[in-house]
Amino acid sequence: MGDLIDILCIICTMFGVCTSLGLGVMQLNNGINRINPDISESTDTQIAIVWCVTALATISVVSGLKVGIRRLSEVCFGIGCFIMFFVLFSQNTWYIFNVFVQSLGYYLQWLLQLGFHTDAFAQMANAPDGKEKDDWIDGWTIFYWGWWISWSPFVGMFIAKISRGRTIKDFIIYTLTLPSLYSFFWMAIFGGVGIQMQNTAENLNITCDMYNMTVQDTARFSSRWDEMYATYGTTMLSCRKTTEMWFDVMNSTKDLGMMMSVLSLIAIILYFVTSSDSGSLVIDCLSANGNPEPPIAQRIFWALTEGATATALLKAGGEKSLSALQTVSIACGLPFTFCLNWTCVALWRAVREEYGEIDESDGRWHRSMWSITELLELCKIGLDIFCPWLRLSQLRMKLNKQAGGVRQIFYMIQFGFPFYLWILLMLVELGVESISYIGWACLMAFFAFSGGLRGEIREVYDIEGNMVEDFFTMMLVYPLAISQMVTQLEKGETPDQKNHNGVEMGGINDHGKNPQVVGNQMIVTVKHD
Repeated sequence: MGDLIDILCIICTMFGVCTSLGLGVMQLNNGINRINPDISESTDTQIAIVWCVTALATISVVSGLKVGIRRLSEVCFGIGCFIMFFVLFSQNTWYIFNVFVQSLGYYLQWLLQLGFHTDAFAQMANAPDGKEKDDWIDGWTIFYWGWWISWSPFVGMFIAKISRGRTIKDFIIYTLTLPSLYSFFWMAIFGGVGIQMQNTAENLNITCDMYNMTVQDTARFSSRWDEMYATYGTTMLSCRKTTEMWFDVMNSTKDLGMMMSVLSLIAIILYFVTSSDSGSLVIDCLSANGNPEPPIAQRIFWALTEGATATALLKAGGEKSLSALQTVSIACGLPFTFCLNWTCVALWRAVREEYGEIDESDGRWHRSMWSITELLELCKIGLDIFCPWLRLSQLRMKLNKQAGGVRQIFYMIQFGFPFYLWILLMLVELGVESISYIGWACLMAFFAFSGGLRGEIREVYDIEGNMVEDFFTMMLVYPLAISQMVTQLEKGETPDQKNHNGVEMGGINDHGKNPQVVGNQMIVTVKHD
């Protein structure tokens, strides 16, 4: 099962990096087109850029973590800082500092509310004033959730790889807090400049229709945008594409606009090269069974595979490439969301064990749900998918120490009736509208009954957990959970049994002697009164 999770991590990392690469080449294509109008904005041009970035990433990942990846990252970070501070000091610096402080305060104030905001009423698309945007959360919030989650296995493993030996405190400060503050500062600078450009354009009564007019002075200007900027000194960013806005902000630096655009292109290329080579390295390590120094041929293979995947997404998406990239990112992020939830619980318990709050050997199931080594048990799990009531009723009988008979039939009905009623009502839905919802309610009852049984087993064997975990475990992977519960009752030990065995193994014997085992030798000490 660990191999299955590794495969899922590889897929998530692959498509997460490819989504970034695909979105990045669109912006790169726009920037190159501005510098050289002869290079058109097209899918073919973007594919060519993908392979240029892939070639650089391949060279970087082959050179290793401490040479290519590290040095490129340092150069990339340096260029980014230079651009950020240049814009900070070339624009209204005091205004930007005010934006940073105010925006940070707003973020902290609204963090809890926005964290739970789902645009529930807007998604119904039935506002009386018609001012809802029902698809906004899909293209922004949901997309970024899926995108970030698809990056989580790559980022988590890469940070762990370069943070070996550091404490949790160091991780919180240098990996979570400081980068977050840096991101806030970056957003405040460029977001503040963009908002100021938008406000200035609105005050000058600039409209989007003005950008669609023909060029008036063809001798001086090659595009309507250049003419508008020369006339008004600002840009209506809301009328521009998302790939154009960054370079519009860069061009607001007047005479140095072209230089900053070129420098931005270099930074964007390096950012995506470092993302691609880091992602390739993580995939290499996963596919090499955790080898920190995977073979060079394998590094090249995965780097080229990332480029090929990004190319396929761009080519298949055509004019809707952005939608294709967003869809694949969300599709990869969804299944890994469940892995993240389990990982969060596991991390919390690992920290408690490290702190000494709980003992490492206590509060655990006899085996993991994912550790299935016997073919017979695998076959039983297959049976549990369709007949979970069979082993659940047996578990209830063993837990209550009851013999078979009428009571076992009752338990079979308790677990089997809501499960099969759900299947039946789903089929009846073909003729009776909405009756399937009763079936889903019955299925929730099945999960509640089986989750309650799992909770009772935990209490008897003093296993860490809670009723919420029990319910969702049964809801998501009930066949694996049933197998784990059966193994626990067959091979696990209750606290009383552990204490009893401990007394037998390490207690005082009949001769008043206390046996102690050191290495392979037993030392017997005599107890004196």
